[in-house]
Amino acid sequence: MLLNNYKGRLLIAQPKCDSNFFKESVVLITRHNSYGAWGIIINKPVPDPSCDLIDVFEHVGMENAVGANAPLYVGGPIERNRICLVHSNDWASNSTLEISPELSVTTDISILAAISEGIGPSRYRACCGVSSWGPNQLEGEMKGQDPWTLKHRWLEVQGTEKNVFETEPSLQWNTLLTQAVELEVKEWF
Repeated sequence: MLLNNYKGRLLIAQPKCDSNFFKESVVLITRHNSYGAWGIIINKPVPDPSCDLIDVFEHVGMENAVGANAPLYVGGPIERNRICLVHSNDWASNSTLEISPELSVTTDISILAAISEGIGPSRYRACCGVSSWGPNQLEGEMKGQDPWTLKHRWLEVQGTEKNVFETEPSLQWNTLLTQAVELEVKEWF
C-alpha cells in the first residue's frame, strides 16, 4: 500500500535539479502503484518546432478532415515513439485512463481519429514518450532517501485543467513552481 499516491499530481522539478532531461520539467503522474509510477512531461516542446500533430496524422496515414493541429511535446525519455494525449474528460475511449475528475490520458489511435473528425476532447496536449519510475523510486526521490538526495525531490501541485492547459507551456514550470512553493510555505505556517 502506498502512503502517498501521486496519481493526478503535477511534479515540478526543483531549481537545483541537475538532470539535463528533467531540468525545469512539469510531469503529470498518470499512474502510481506498488509497481512504480509513470507520467508525462507536459511543458517541453519537441526540439523540432516544425514537427506537430499534422505530422502524426500523416505518419499513421489518417485523414485530417478538420485540419486539427497542435504542437508536440516531449513526454519523457522512454518509448519516445509513443504518442500520449493528456486531455479533458469530455471525451473517452475504452483505453482512456482517467487520471482525475478533470484529466485523462489516451495512448491509442482512437483519440487521433476523434480529433481529426472534430469530435475529440475540447482540450488536449500531444506528447511523445513517457517518464517512469520503478517500485519505490518516486517515493525515494520525494523523500530524498538513499540513493537519492533532497535535490532529487520534486515539488508538487494538483493536476487540474487550469494547471495543464491554461498556462503557456514556456511559463508553466515557473508558474507552477511559484504555486508549489506558496503551498509548501502555507503548510509550514
